[in-house]
Amino acid sequence: MFSKIIINSRYWLIGLFSVILLSSFKASSQSIDSLQPYRHFMQVCTGYQSAPLQLNVNYKVNSNLVLHPYDTASMNGYFYIGTTGKAYMQFGDVEQIIEDSIALTVNHSTQQISVSADVGKSGQLLKRYIGSLTNDTSVQNLSRAFNITTILETNIVAQNAYELYSYALVPGTVLPKQVMRVVFDSATNYPIEIATLRRTVLPIDPQDSVAFKTRFENQNVLIRIPNGGLAFVREYTNVYSYLNLRKEEVDSLPLKSSDYLLKDETGEYQLKPGKETYRLSVQ
Repeated sequence: MFSKIIINSRYWLIGLFSVILLSSFKASSQSIDSLQPYRHFMQVCTGYQSAPLQLNVNYKVNSNLVLHPYDTASMNGYFYIGTTGKAYMQFGDVEQIIEDSIALTVNHSTQQISVSADVGKSGQLLKRYIGSLTNDTSVQNLSRAFNITTILETNIVAQNAYELYSYALVPGTVLPKQVMRVVFDSATNYPIEIATLRRTVLPIDPQDSVAFKTRFENQNVLIRIPNGGLAFVREYTNVYSYLNLRKEEVDSLPLKSSDYLLKDETGEYQLKPGKETYRLSVQ
């Protein structure tokens, strides 16, 4: 009798452990599945950047309160990342090429040229110009900071989208501080449009309160702050539209370091004759 009880107890314990393990496995699976949209979002945002890559981009920035000329702008860019380590960017008045273990950046509007041996940092900057949303590649951190929503673009064939809303809110409102939206080709996972919206609180001088109320009263962007004053919820948006994305190498690039630079007898970089109007900075 006692031995039967022991055997039955063993079976009961085995059954209990099986239930616990199965429950843990299900909970773990659900946790992993809940992160899948975040993983796919990161894949869409970064996967296309592998070499070779040619990309034409239109970039637009806007704000609901324009304070500076750069608060509203539109420009086109061209980017290339090659499999041999070469990379090129033309964005507005700025050109950059990475070749021969140096990064050469030319700003035509300010007539400045900079040379850097830190090609890794320059490559990261180039990818930021392409439209990378974040430097943090941790899916866990992304899921802690943002709620993600999947949107099926039913009116457009083969297009889906992700929208991410930050859990952090603008103080005194239910507005997320940051919103990200990525529209992508569901067949290739290549992005079609990447947009971000950032909100900040701008205290309003009491002398300007009447003007702000007159202009923005019905737009849900005026809030009261703890000192009783009025503040403005400033919105800043930027949108990258990917016009032509190709996974192709190029035979030649529009810019070479030798177009602007030469080395003197000591091995130092100097401006090439005819480029003396530029200012050279070597880092």
